[in-house]
Amino acid sequence: MCSHSGKPLANYWIHNGMIDFDNVKMSKSEGNLLLIRDLLKEIGPEVIRMAFLTTHYRKPINWNDTLITDSEKKLDRLYGSIRKLGKVSPAEPTEEMINALADDINTPKALSELFAIAKRVNNAKSENESKQLASTLVGSANLLGLMNEDAEKWFENIDVDEKLIDRLLNEREAARSDKDFEKADQIRQEIESLGVSIEGRP
Repeated sequence: MCSHSGKPLANYWIHNGMIDFDNVKMSKSEGNLLLIRDLLKEIGPEVIRMAFLTTHYRKPINWNDTLITDSEKKLDRLYGSIRKLGKVSPAEPTEEMINALADDINTPKALSELFAIAKRVNNAKSENESKQLASTLVGSANLLGLMNEDAEKWFENIDVDEKLIDRLLNEREAARSDKDFEKADQIRQEIESLGVSIEGRP
């Protein structure tokens, strides 16, 4: 109980795993402490949140540039799946999403559910189906504090890596030549999630 008021300190108390910085324990003695207010000057809040959600809270996190880059790419994929659908209103999260969080706050499992929904958005057969799934995606993501921005706004400040796009286009063409159309479609979705549209043959 809180000594100053007698009110409960918390309904639930959890302790997250240790945080390392480039494989070195983060501590005051090491001089490598990262403060949220400092991170926010360089990294978007949703990227920081995604970085933490990628690892289960009981496990240690190794904070480094790769983690940040991967987290940005994950958000690009999610926002990219709804980018062409205009304004999307959130719907109720899926039962799978609720169950994942009820399972000892299993955020990696919850994120897997988000990407599964995003894939269904990309593969939807009609615009109406796409919009319904997109609403479910946004509602489910909001439960984790993600996808609170407009998709177009999200991509406004992204610099397109031309070398990466060229490599992906070459990989897609190679997959099409090998008649691996499933892989080619996955690469197309990855390219479009980066804000680049492919015209011509699907």
